[in-house]
Amino acid sequence: YSSGAKRKAASSVNFAVDSRFWSFLSGGLNTQSIHHVVPSIACSHYHDLYPEFRRICAKHGIHLKETSSVIKFFQGFVKWIGELAEVGEESETHHLKTS
Repeated sequence: YSSGAKRKAASSVNFAVDSRFWSFLSGGLNTQSIHHVVPSIACSHYHDLYPEFRRICAKHGIHLKETSSVIKFFQGFVKWIGELAEVGEESETHHLKTS
């Protein structure tokens, strides 16, 4: 993406964006992309602003990463951490072989 705002919106993961419960309980962390693009807006507004934010992103070709539940979000997070660990192990193994 050509701008920092577009990169931030596209790289953040949002979960249960239609849930006022998760918006309240997580302090707006369920809508990370809007937080990273406009951090000066209070999280109490994210739930109401998110549908328009989603529409604007689609208009500009930005694919938002969304998952329907907090469980799926954490499953994806754990998977991502596992992938990072594998890459770290491969890098360490390569470093040891070349040292």
